[in-house]
Amino acid sequence: MLLIDNNKLPIEGDSSDDNIADLLGQLQADQSDGGNQALEGATTSNRQGVEGVSDNTKNTNNTNNTNNTGNGLATNFLSGQSTAGLTDNVSRPTSLNGRDQDNPPESNQNESNNQTADNSRAESELPTNQHQNSQDGSTRQITTVTPSAVVNKQSTRNNKSQRIIPDTSRRSVRDKPRIDYSQTNKRGMKSSDNPDGFRAMLTRVVAGTKERPCPTSIDEALSGPNKDKWLAAAEEELANHDKQTTWQEPCRPPRKAHVLPGRWVLSYKYGPMGEISRYKARWVVKGFHQIEGIDFNETFSSTLKASSWRLLLALIAKYGLVVECSDVVAAFLESLVQEEIWVEQPHRFTNKQQGHACRLNKALYGLKQASHEWYETLYEALKSLGFKRLEHDHCVFINTITKVIIAAYVDDLLFIARNRDLITQIKKELDKRFNFKHMGDLKDYLGMNVVRNLDNCSIQVNQTKYINQLLKQLGMEKCSPAKSPMEQANIAVAPDGYTASSSEREAYQSLMGALNWLSVMTRPDITYAVSNLSRSLNNPTPQHMNAAKRVLRYLSGTVDDGLIYQPGKNDGLEGFTDASYCDDYETSRSTGAYVYKLFNGPVAWQSKLQKLVATSTCESEYIAAAEACKEALYLGPMLEELGYDEGAAPVLLSIDNQAAMKLATNPINHTAIKHIRMRYHLVRQLVSETKEIRLQWVDTRGQCADPLTKPIGPINFGLARQ
Repeated sequence: MLLIDNNKLPIEGDSSDDNIADLLGQLQADQSDGGNQALEGATTSNRQGVEGVSDNTKNTNNTNNTNNTGNGLATNFLSGQSTAGLTDNVSRPTSLNGRDQDNPPESNQNESNNQTADNSRAESELPTNQHQNSQDGSTRQITTVTPSAVVNKQSTRNNKSQRIIPDTSRRSVRDKPRIDYSQTNKRGMKSSDNPDGFRAMLTRVVAGTKERPCPTSIDEALSGPNKDKWLAAAEEELANHDKQTTWQEPCRPPRKAHVLPGRWVLSYKYGPMGEISRYKARWVVKGFHQIEGIDFNETFSSTLKASSWRLLLALIAKYGLVVECSDVVAAFLESLVQEEIWVEQPHRFTNKQQGHACRLNKALYGLKQASHEWYETLYEALKSLGFKRLEHDHCVFINTITKVIIAAYVDDLLFIARNRDLITQIKKELDKRFNFKHMGDLKDYLGMNVVRNLDNCSIQVNQTKYINQLLKQLGMEKCSPAKSPMEQANIAVAPDGYTASSSEREAYQSLMGALNWLSVMTRPDITYAVSNLSRSLNNPTPQHMNAAKRVLRYLSGTVDDGLIYQPGKNDGLEGFTDASYCDDYETSRSTGAYVYKLFNGPVAWQSKLQKLVATSTCESEYIAAAEACKEALYLGPMLEELGYDEGAAPVLLSIDNQAAMKLATNPINHTAIKHIRMRYHLVRQLVSETKEIRLQWVDTRGQCADPLTKPIGPINFGLARQ
């Protein structure tokens, strides 16, 4: 993870420098017409407007500063300071219909975004001191307040000759012009941009997430102040290798042998309060020096799918199953290697014989085939105890007699059974083969917090600790929360000639990787935002970083949110599918999404840009339904393999497009769909022929997959999250 200085992040709509320059230019032009008095009055009143903020005004500013549309924003163009919400000293801009824009009536809150943007533009174009009749028949004065010059009411009454210059360039956040990257220097920044903005912030990105940097070599560690602790850690590592007989006694390798280099990897282990609890040293192989066919052959290793462990947690909550977790200590050292591999001796711990190397017996960390060999070793051990692996996920094993389930994520194992005695018996058998660290009931899994409530039979999974750590690393633990993860779907890609530097790409990709881990594991509500922003990993712009920052602001307000599985009325496997037609302006492709729920909690979801251009909304929904059916073919049979009938056919799939439903149930081909590729007609086969899927129409307001296809308003987004 890269540490990003959040204080240098750009602020959306921050064009105070440009407004200042425009205002000074207008005032200087007025001097030739005897406008010196206007400049003098604007400067004096601006100081009064900034310095005369009352306590009540400051409270109003704290309440309304999240929607930065430019209303009531005062900028002191002499000192560069800005103040918002001058409700007592500043004339409030008024819309054309006579309403107060900062406090609109409830009936006006649900107007479309286009109308709001039009009203904002209309306000900015009003002439100064214009009169208009309000609804009650009285005449009211409309005063346009600029962000760069604020005149309070008292000074306006005392100086009748003072002129207020309207800022016709003021726009709302939604209506602000996009950044013109065509007029950038060799660094890619406009001369008017904040030098401490997006690019300057990225130059301060540093690698690492720990306050205490780890030594990069064993020589550095043994020459530092903690050399005794690092020496003890290295000796402990070598003693473990001697116990496991990881390699043979160092000797001279054959003349044509390929000797692989190695290195010491040194790290800290932290306690719950952030203190260093352990110094850890590990001798690893530089696997990138391996040659295929000589040093390795097979490298693939199956990994537990996220939807699989979520499905298992839902079953645990429903049927009150017992679940415990265990960790295999030095798992890779438990497996044998099939090839003849030579590795150099550990640095600073050699036998002083020139040219001697170690031949490996076990799969040392760093080898390309290490994970593959470990999986094969674990599978053979479980198979000897009567377990078989599921066809739909090779990392889930079930005992056909006792019905004990074991889910393996590399060296982290989950034991699931109807009573604790069965788990204890299996652990005793595995302890004879591997060195385990048993951690009891499941409370923490893959860095996620698992909270189980036996009273209401519920399980909650969240990543609160991970989010807090991420926000702290970025300096955003005290940021203002956002109500939704994304505002607009189309963020302009970089035009021709604009290229982000390597440090910018590295920082942006690192942030997207952290957010993607959240969206894949426990946060489907940010899946669309992460998927959309990940389309520009190779050339991000400041707009993309601003959008990513909004996702972080949304996470700061929903830190404790996560997945909840609790039995209720709808306990069967139920799917939702939706699509947003042609929402990508660059490629004209649509975004398809699906969500599958089990016991009122999501177990599988996806938001992805479709691979081909759809010619209609019906076609995009049809393609999205076909992708959702593929997931149903995985979840349903997997439940049957585990011995549960919640996934029995037909699986219910909800869709909010009537035309797509008719297209899936009608087997007759016609000219409107003859261009659709055959693989997307899988939904028709599953619905009409095999009856494995049953489609039902659902209103858009009840479509759970809607937030995964496009940005929606905060109110509808909150309802969809629930």
